[in-house]
Amino acid sequence: MSSMDVKKMLEKFGDAGQYAIPALVGCHALLQGHMVEALSMAAFGYMQKVEVFKLKEWFPRDRPEPYVRGQNSREDTESFPSSHTGGAFLGVGLAFALYGAKHPLFITSVASAVLVGLSRYLNKKHWATDVLAGALIGVANGILAAKCSSLIEKIKLT
Repeated sequence: MSSMDVKKMLEKFGDAGQYAIPALVGCHALLQGHMVEALSMAAFGYMQKVEVFKLKEWFPRDRPEPYVRGQNSREDTESFPSSHTGGAFLGVGLAFALYGAKHPLFITSVASAVLVGLSRYLNKKHWATDVLAGALIGVANGILAAKCSSLIEKIKLT
């Protein structure tokens, strides 16, 4: 298997992982009885997409290589931050907030999200700082989703 094949497989993993990781964490939360947290993460996931695409608009940055080789496209200046990485790390943030750093779901989600970020960097879709920014945005939104759901639960109890 060539390094090009590995990069292609990693890119496909990254494309799916941006949605699969938070979906798996959300499903686990539902199965554990954390319905409000799972719904909160879905809402924060939507808001995160809006945040990220606004940041891409406000801080245009050229990608390491054109998005589509041989063509100019709008995506060529939408490098910062990485939306794929942000989506993956949204699940990491929620898993951390709900279960802590030693829980197998957190550890698995971190490893998987790192692969998503790595796929974006190795396939020259993003700079390392784009990936780092996406990861920070995702973790922050995942933790905020859990914290906001705690506030909702408190309000329901009063």
